[in-house]
Amino acid sequence: MREKASGARRPLIVIPARFSPNATALRYEAEVTARALAEAVFAAGGEPLSVHPYAPNLTIDADAVRERIWFADGILLPGGGDVAARWAGQQPHPTQYGVDEEQDAFDLAVARVALADYLPLLAICRGTQIVNVALGGDLVQDMDDTVGNHRNRVHDLDVDETSPLGKIEVKGPDAGTFLDRVYVNTISTLKPGKCRYGLMLNENGVVYDDGIVTRLADDHFLVGTTSGHASAITEILQEWLQCEWVDLKVLTEDVTTAWAVVNVAGPNARTLIERIGTDIDLSGTAFPHMSHFEGQIADMPCRIARVSFSGELSYEIAVPWDRGARLWQLCMDKGENLGATPFGIESLMAMRIEKGFLHVGSDTDGMTLPQDVGFGPAIAKRKAISLAVALPAGRMACGQTGVSSSGSMSLMVARP
Repeated sequence: MREKASGARRPLIVIPARFSPNATALRYEAEVTARALAEAVFAAGGEPLSVHPYAPNLTIDADAVRERIWFADGILLPGGGDVAARWAGQQPHPTQYGVDEEQDAFDLAVARVALADYLPLLAICRGTQIVNVALGGDLVQDMDDTVGNHRNRVHDLDVDETSPLGKIEVKGPDAGTFLDRVYVNTISTLKPGKCRYGLMLNENGVVYDDGIVTRLADDHFLVGTTSGHASAITEILQEWLQCEWVDLKVLTEDVTTAWAVVNVAGPNARTLIERIGTDIDLSGTAFPHMSHFEGQIADMPCRIARVSFSGELSYEIAVPWDRGARLWQLCMDKGENLGATPFGIESLMAMRIEKGFLHVGSDTDGMTLPQDVGFGPAIAKRKAISLAVALPAGRMACGQTGVSSSGSMSLMVARP
């Protein structure tokens, strides 16, 4: 097998073609690659290459595929149609559509080659199902007969209870400086009433948690975390303040259980909140995406943030913990003729995958660096994440560490 060409050239990104009976080329039915995908690969510096999905006798032949795509620098598995249930040993769901078993067999072989040979692999929508089945997992089919089809639901009105997500208040004159040291990206430049996505690393420079950070006032922030890490991150913040950065004037408090949160999403979300009644202007101009306001909803004190994990118009409404049941019932009652439907974590995961949103813990592991999830530019701007004081003996930083002229230690999150 020939070695891949070296030198300055665009990396070759293989995209398995899709058969389309409706697309024509020279009067024939065609195999196609979505133009948007090819353009995205090219814009990112790659060279998109469409490959014919050939799988004789519907055989998943990784060796044959490896011979065909030996030159590939990366793989993109696109969406389009469903995966045949038989590949996962399951019965087909009634809503299955667009199944092409030769396409399935070829894509499964491509996925196995990419996984075995450590080729960079991006899977979109149907492609994520291919990867899951290639790894031996179950096929997640549409859920119409249990919780409703998420494809329909995102065009209606979704109501979700998200109280378990971590909420930590950070307050004090040095709160912005403190959070700049905690997150990969800069937090201190955030304006009051605005939200920003933040990525948190552990002491080895590995992705540990993520969430939305909101600036409530000049000296007051609300740190959002994943549900499983809320308590751990509270303790980590306290450790840094009490043991390392003792000069910073900052207080922290875990308020996760103090607030009940209901998320409403979809085109009718704004209408629902207006029906319930609020003194907050919800218009797109007054309340843009990634903004936060405090006020009243149905005569209850509330915090409302316009943020989304599903890609739809979405508001997170937080009220004191003892008002949560009332808020939920109001959402369901006032939203009945708007199509209000409860949805849970499985539907949310499907929607965030389709939007390409990161989920720490599912899309990351104990070796994921921020560069692996698109935070390279943020790191390049900051050069180094200064820990401001020398780390005590025993604390190790992944990559390179160095001591500045001021005696402080810097954590470089660049891959060694």
